[in-house]
Amino acid sequence: MSTMSSANSVSLTSLSETLKGLSTALICTHVAPDPDAIGSSFAMQRCLEAQGVSARVYLVQELPKRMSVFTEGVPYTLSVPDEEFDAVIITDTAVQKRMGPEYESLCARSGKIINIDHHASNPGWGTHNYVDPSAPSASSIVLDLALAMNISVDVQTAELLFAGLLDDTGSFRFSNTDSGAFKSAEILVSAGARPDEVAQALYFSVPRSQLLLQTRALQTLEVREGGRLASLWVDDSMLSECGASTEETEGLVDFARCIEGVLVAVFIREIEGGWKASLRSSHAMVDVNQVAGVFGGGGHPMAAGCRLEGSLDAAKSALFAEIEKVLAKVSE
Repeated sequence: MSTMSSANSVSLTSLSETLKGLSTALICTHVAPDPDAIGSSFAMQRCLEAQGVSARVYLVQELPKRMSVFTEGVPYTLSVPDEEFDAVIITDTAVQKRMGPEYESLCARSGKIINIDHHASNPGWGTHNYVDPSAPSASSIVLDLALAMNISVDVQTAELLFAGLLDDTGSFRFSNTDSGAFKSAEILVSAGARPDEVAQALYFSVPRSQLLLQTRALQTLEVREGGRLASLWVDDSMLSECGASTEETEGLVDFARCIEGVLVAVFIREIEGGWKASLRSSHAMVDVNQVAGVFGGGGHPMAAGCRLEGSLDAAKSALFAEIEKVLAKVSE
């Protein structure tokens, strides 16, 4: 795998040596953490612990329920530690602000900021950057680091990493599913990861409130641009009505994505101060990372996200206008 070039890019070998030289570390990831964010950050803690490094994970929000089965015993905190560390390590996070409102305070915990990511939109904002857009997930990169550090991956670490890999490849259905993804999966299954149990925890243990929310979200389905753009949305009142959490909005964008003929799928949910949009593309010529970038967001060409301001109608109007520009190029 090749890494994106930046002023402070490091090789896998160099980064593994840096990690082995640490005594303490704080590990962070992005807000609203998905399985890859949790899998990569918690597995990193276990890898460092295996090297004798005192490390813990910081989360902006409480641990997602569907990942809690894999994280037992891994130390994490919901408060920014009032101490310094040899390094602050951030996984699966394209830009610093995605670490949450405390990102400046977190980065002040150390002069060594290690940025480990697979998003093409990541500019390399750390003091040490290993950004590989060809990697199927951040969890795959952490696996590569573990192997480079000669760490024997145990069952818990393997399942954390497999969960991240499985989810970020859409259960090996998305365009980032390449031979490297299957090679990583083979290594993790050989180390003890159980694909059936990981899938059960992630996809087949759905609370009733999530099904109710899916029903409400589907009532907002809107198809535009001759069937090429489909969108869904959820606001706070709908979450309250269904007794659902924001975690239970995961995967709603796929209902729009699976419609025949749709090239861009959008899911919008209410957040403090505005809206968060998740964008998915099903066409190689439609780069949703480009769309997200207009609003200060980012991600991958086929999957990206951004924040939007104003009313729901204003947010949708601004976002759809940019998507329509990209779709127009497909017709040219």
